[in-house]
Amino acid sequence: MSASFDVYKVFYYVGKYMNITHAANALFLSQSTVSRAIQSLESELGCRLFDRTQHGVSFTAEGEMLYTHVSKGCESIFDGEERIRRMQQLGEGSVIRIGVNDFTFQQYILPVLKDFHNDFPQVKLEVEYISTDINEFGVDTLSTKDIDVACLSLFSAPTSPDFASERLLQFNDIVIAGKGFEQLRTGSHSLRALVANYPFVMQGHIPQFLNEVLMGRGIILDPTFKVSSLSLFIPMVKMGLCLALVPDTYRFDADDIFKVQLSDPIDPRYVWLLSSHRKPNSAVRGELIKRIRRYTAIEASRW
Repeated sequence: MSASFDVYKVFYYVGKYMNITHAANALFLSQSTVSRAIQSLESELGCRLFDRTQHGVSFTAEGEMLYTHVSKGCESIFDGEERIRRMQQLGEGSVIRIGVNDFTFQQYILPVLKDFHNDFPQVKLEVEYISTDINEFGVDTLSTKDIDVACLSLFSAPTSPDFASERLLQFNDIVIAGKGFEQLRTGSHSLRALVANYPFVMQGHIPQFLNEVLMGRGIILDPTFKVSSLSLFIPMVKMGLCLALVPDTYRFDADDIFKVQLSDPIDPRYVWLLSSHRKPNSAVRGELIKRIRRYTAIEASRW
């Protein structure tokens, strides 16, 4: 191909507007320059690409065929240029502080951050762990941590004048077990009996929301094992050390781990998206929020 991209760009705009004057205006060129570019391309290809009409131009058969290919290439290039400009405008010098629970970070935020960072590498992302017991001391604690956006699993709706809250999805906590607890594979079992007769693992202390649910049923859970992260539950359950309470949306690859059917299911929890009123509504923060909404909606549709 000896014709330059600039010549094909002129051809694209003439074909887009079907008018040499309109194409010249869009390209900030003179009509004569546009006409010469089209004549040069026609000479290069050895065929006419346009016919003159009363109101502009129309494609010849060769021109229409060529346009189907050239338009895809030009539009792809223009889209790439626009994405680069948008990346530079959105993220230059930006810092976003994100509040998460252990569960929401692994399930919903980490996958979003990977693609977000690839698209906006100049944006600095700071992730802050927020206790599941945030309801116990109030969502206003997020303000003291200077959080821009938070994605949290909470038992009840967060309320704060400093944050707008949006419920993204609902989930339930379930009991899982592994080898050594085969007797729990069949039938349904009360949570009271499981807590009374089997060892459990918990993440630190019992979250306030769960403690309230259990105490309301007269159940006192004193976990045999306490670990720092939800991700540590699975190898312990798989080994047969204990049972665990995990969200029913939590993904794990373990064929020898199963869900214990409860005769008295635990009340649902919710994943909430919170955005600070104190921080400016920047385009880059809006883009992150949009991606979190989209990802959680896709995940919810898979259940």
